[in-house]
Amino acid sequence: MLKRKTKLQARTPLRRKQPLLAHPELPRTRPSEYVDLEYLAWLRTQACRATGLSRRIVAHHARHDANGASLGRNIKDDRRAISLTWEAHQDRHAGRGFFRGMRRHEIHEWEDLWIERQRAEFLAWKAKQEATPPTGSESFVFTNFDRS
Repeated sequence: MLKRKTKLQARTPLRRKQPLLAHPELPRTRPSEYVDLEYLAWLRTQACRATGLSRRIVAHHARHDANGASLGRNIKDDRRAISLTWEAHQDRHAGRGFFRGMRRHEIHEWEDLWIERQRAEFLAWKAKQEATPPTGSESFVFTNFDRS
């Protein structure tokens, strides 16, 4: 163990010239035009577009528009999301696995292709759901299993 030749001196903490102001916590919300919860729920039922697997599906939000321009760091447009497994999603951001060796514009083209396809599949599915009235067998039944 190393020993110090000079002892540390006790000091008072530095003082601020101005006190910290209390800021109320603002809710983190996105504009309603970017939120599509029904699409995200449907997306999580789909297979991964990189691996074809159907486990641990998450939504990957493309942060560029169809022309390749950035939407901004904090904007997540749910309509521009694709289904990836959690592992493929990590690989996408790290540039490994399926995405290894792909250039940024190639990844953007691949994402745009799948965004268009998945969005079209979702709209077809939604139209079919709206055209067929729900039956009793398709509704959810919640049962109380508490026997006390």
